[in-house]
Amino acid sequence: MNLTAQTWKVLRQGVTDLNRTLKSMNSAAKVEQIIVTSSSLTRGVMIRGSDIDDMEVYASGIPRTRLGELEKQLLESLRRMDGLSLAAVNAKPRFALSEEMKAHEEKYRKTGKQRVVIYRHGRFRPRMTLIRESFIGMVSPLPISKYFSRIKLLLLMGELSTEEV
Repeated sequence: MNLTAQTWKVLRQGVTDLNRTLKSMNSAAKVEQIIVTSSSLTRGVMIRGSDIDDMEVYASGIPRTRLGELEKQLLESLRRMDGLSLAAVNAKPRFALSEEMKAHEEKYRKTGKQRVVIYRHGRFRPRMTLIRESFIGMVSPLPISKYFSRIKLLLLMGELSTEEV
């Protein structure tokens, strides 16, 4: 029922494949950073039908004209994940050049959406760090109750341990 670990595995493989594709375009090209809106993935409580909100993938060393094919490649990787929803407009990964990162994040800051860096310096950040950052600053009772309900359900199903909570 808890799809978090499986989703991370698919995402890690997708980014590994992306970096391989980028290197084939230009030996200096790479995924610089991946930022998402704080969600069930970063909080460790993904269930069937969850999505990854507002994923922005920043790459360097490639021309803008190649971003579309990279988006398609990562989307195909994510489609391998059974139970992950990619239906919403904001559930599909978007690519940009690394020099656009600051402007994009300023746009999100104005919306009040909480953003979390999940990948930087060639690796994914530790799960517990992401969980902590995802809950810090939550002010709306609706998202908090949603995630507490998921935590309770996953604890009852034995798919989450009290050590993880």
